[in-house]
Amino acid sequence: METIDKYKLLATLVRGFFEAYSSGIIDCHVKEPTEKYRPQTIKRVMLEHYEHIADAFHDTLLYPIAAINFDYEEIKDIVMKSSQAKASMYDLIQKVCASDGLYRAMVEEYKRNFSLLLNGRYASLETFLRDYTRNSGQPETVETEKAIRLVVRTVMMAYAKGIHAGGTGKVSLNQATVFRLILDALPALLCDEPLPPLPTDKQPTLGDLFLRACRTKEHLDAAVDEMEQTYGELVKHEGIVAHDDQAN
Repeated sequence: METIDKYKLLATLVRGFFEAYSSGIIDCHVKEPTEKYRPQTIKRVMLEHYEHIADAFHDTLLYPIAAINFDYEEIKDIVMKSSQAKASMYDLIQKVCASDGLYRAMVEEYKRNFSLLLNGRYASLETFLRDYTRNSGQPETVETEKAIRLVVRTVMMAYAKGIHAGGTGKVSLNQATVFRLILDALPALLCDEPLPPLPTDKQPTLGDLFLRACRTKEHLDAAVDEMEQTYGELVKHEGIVAHDDQAN
């Protein structure tokens, strides 16, 4: 069975959340594609939203982090007992990290990504692979397919949460943004070094780009299946309308 290191998965989830959540807000306010990625644009648009990031982070990341360490029934039990004990969200997120080491890694990754966002930037793949918080103890792993699904789901949920936080009434996903976010997140999870340059002799298709990011057809199948499931859930439960928003 193919596996991924827990700490790398956690760091990928945190990085994916920050880029996706802020991208959802930016898509609500910036129409020109080339403007969306400028540091000054990111800082300007996010200026009124920095104070909401912690709540959005805990709400979005609670389940994915719990799923790294527990099965569904265990998660339900933890949440129920925490609710009965009136535990805070901070206490609950620490509980689902399941170890001091993983919790400290989460805090470090949060600080790193928040600091970058304050400067209007995101962690590049090269920087991420060099700097993410490693486990100093015994290796701990998660099944690779599960890790892929958690990353895809987290990115899409965080992007949708950013759209709602944007406060413009926008309720549709920009498909190009969703694809960009997933194509950026999966290599962080699945690669140990930056991807090689794209060939210059032909224009790659979207399928080529996804296979390059996912590395194998099996990984790609898992990512596409999770994209479809999560999109259906967003439409059914999160008020997202079922069409692509190309206008913004």
